[in-house]
Amino acid sequence: MNRLLEIAHSATPGTRIQFRRELYGNKDIRRFLRDVLSMANASLMGNRYILIGISFSRGTKKEVVGVDRADITGKPAYQTLVLDHIEPPIQIAYHAVEIEKKRVGIYEIGDCQDRPYMMRVDFSERLRRGDAYMRVDKTALKVGRRALLQMFDQRTEIAVPEDSIEIGFPGEVIQK
Repeated sequence: MNRLLEIAHSATPGTRIQFRRELYGNKDIRRFLRDVLSMANASLMGNRYILIGISFSRGTKKEVVGVDRADITGKPAYQTLVLDHIEPPIQIAYHAVEIEKKRVGIYEIGDCQDRPYMMRVDFSERLRRGDAYMRVDKTALKVGRRALLQMFDQRTEIAVPEDSIEIGFPGEVIQK
C-alpha cells in the first residue's frame, strides 16, 4: 500500500497516470470504460493508474479533493463492467489511500501484455463493439487500423524474439 500512497503523492499526469476529480458514477460508465481501454492500450510496460479525488490543474498545481467514504462502495461494480465489456480480460483493482486526511481512490490496471484491448459488446452509440482507445501523454485517442497493426506487431516481437528461432530439417543434410 505504501507504493500506492507514494504514487498518489508524487505522480503527475501522463501516459501511465490519469487524475480524476470525482468518482465515476452511473452517468460516467462510458467514460470509465474508455479510460480503462486507453490506459490498457498505452504503449508502455507495467501497471497503470487512475487516481480519483485529485485534481491537477494545467500548471503543476495538485489539489487533493478526496472522495466521500460512502461513495466508495463499488457500485457500479467496475471489475464486472470491465469483464463484461472489454476483451481480452484486463486485471483491474480498486484501492483507497488517505492523503492529507482525505480519502483518494486508485484504480490499478495490471500490466497489459495482451494488447489491443477492445470493446467486446456495444455499450452505447458512442462506445461500440470493436472500439479501442490508446492513451498518449494525457489524452485518450481512438485507435485506427495502423495503430492496431503496430500493437499486433509489438505483441509478436515480445512473444518470440527473432534470435531465439532456429529452423532445421530432419534427416541428412544435402549439399550442393
